[in-house]
Amino acid sequence: SNYLVAQLVIEAAARISYADFVQSRILKPLNLSDTFVFGTQRLPQRFAWHDREDGLRDYYSGTGFGDGGLISTAQDMARFYHAVFWDGALMSDTTLSEILIDPIGQGYAMGVEVYGNIIGHSGGDFGYSADIRMNMDTGKVAIVLVAQGDGDVSWAADQFD
Repeated sequence: SNYLVAQLVIEAAARISYADFVQSRILKPLNLSDTFVFGTQRLPQRFAWHDREDGLRDYYSGTGFGDGGLISTAQDMARFYHAVFWDGALMSDTTLSEILIDPIGQGYAMGVEVYGNIIGHSGGDFGYSADIRMNMDTGKVAIVLVAQGDGDVSWAADQFD
C-alpha cells in the first residue's frame, strides 16, 4: 500500500497522472520505448500469451498503479537497471546508495532486493512472472520473463551464483 500512497503523492505534487509522470520523468529520458504503464496503450501484438488468455487483454487495459503496472521488454528492463544502478541516471549517488541500504538485514532495501553485490527484484501479475538481477561489480544483468503465474524465475539469480 505504500506504493499506492507514493502514487498519490506524485500525482498531487506533479499535478499530472502517475502514468504521465512515469512517461515524462523516467521512460522518455531513459529511451525506454517498449515500456508503458498498462492501461495507457494497447498491448503489443507480440505480447506473450498463455493458456489463460481469456480476460487478460481486458485486465491489462485497466489502470496501472504505483505498485507496479508496467508492461516492458527484457531489453528495456536491462536498459533501466543499467541506467539507474550502473550509470547513475535519475538520482544522485547519495540517493542511490541510500535506497540500496537493507535496514533490517532481510535482503530488501527500498524496492530493491539486495544480496551482497547482486541487486534485483522479482514479481509478477495475473498470469506472469519476472525476475531481474544485476551484478553491481560488473554491470551484467540477467532477466527472465515467464508467461505463467507463479512461474519459475530462479534462472536470473542462478546466473550469479
